[in-house]
Amino acid sequence: MFRIVVSMILVLSLQMSVACTSDKQAAETQDQKAADAEKRMPRRKIDRLDSKAFIDLSIDLMLEQAEWHKEWTHFMQEKRKEFFESFGLTEKQFTEFAERNSAEFQRFLRDNPQYSQKYVEAMHPREGP
Repeated sequence: MFRIVVSMILVLSLQMSVACTSDKQAAETQDQKAADAEKRMPRRKIDRLDSKAFIDLSIDLMLEQAEWHKEWTHFMQEKRKEFFESFGLTEKQFTEFAERNSAEFQRFLRDNPQYSQKYVEAMHPREGP
């Protein structure tokens, strides 16, 4: 169980590293937004849903969902940055610490089962009431 927890820590650390993006990617995203907006169908009420309208709407929906996903990703990256900054850290410092100290984490979790349980619960939160 403790090895699983340590593995989860390392995987989480790697995921956090991958989630970081550069300003260049943000600029490219803005350019892509403009190009995607040109591809979308004009908003109008569809009086009769036929095959062409269905395909046009499907394409538009997929483009919109891709945009929503990009916006959500950016929002979450900003929230993560704010979170770490509120502790006076960067995500990079946090991630590098995790990478260098996995044996210490395993020992701490083994010696403190209440933290181990809380950690596992935080990794897999229950949804709903």
